[in-house]
Amino acid sequence: MPFSIPMTRFRRINDLLLILRKWKARRKPTGPVVFAPSRAPVVDTTVLVGDISGEKGNQLQLGITKAVGLGSVQALGFQFSDSEGPESSIKAEILPGGRFPEFSRSFTEALKRIAGTRLLVSTPDLPGLGLGLLANYHFGKPLMYAGGGEAPPRSGGPDWANPAFLDPMSAAWGSLMAPFASEMPRKAEAARILPAAERFARMFAEFHNRISR
Repeated sequence: MPFSIPMTRFRRINDLLLILRKWKARRKPTGPVVFAPSRAPVVDTTVLVGDISGEKGNQLQLGITKAVGLGSVQALGFQFSDSEGPESSIKAEILPGGRFPEFSRSFTEALKRIAGTRLLVSTPDLPGLGLGLLANYHFGKPLMYAGGGEAPPRSGGPDWANPAFLDPMSAAWGSLMAPFASEMPRKAEAARILPAAERFARMFAEFHNRISR
């Protein structure tokens, strides 16, 4: 006797598959590439620092100090100048800085290298906080913020035609990221996609689409 599925059950299965397809489409990563989670050994906390060059590198040790009580630590950052930052208690994984669109490669690579089950961001710039927001959006990793630079929400959207946005460490990006910093949790929370992360992912996708034309 040939195997058969009752029509009502078939419809339920079909409806479930349709819901799953819609869910996957809604959660499809927004941005330059479809990111894959890190294959590095898992650690408890990844500390993200936008620029570890020169005096700005002090933020790396500050972030590490705050993360030490949270278990094993991975430090990850970018170097935007030839000046080396101060030594830290944990050797950081350093990726090259630069300008867009070339910086997109380093930014994407940094997302792939994140190995922490939670994130601690210590700088309110695009390479630091922006990276953390994208990691929260794509992977659902809990995000804590330990920096400053908070500001009230901006009125109006960014002018992507402004060439200053090609510099990830520019004041243009700094003023754009400051309102996001104001919304960040200051302590570990349960894993969830932050509303700010969803907004930032859409905004960054708009920027990336423009520079990719």
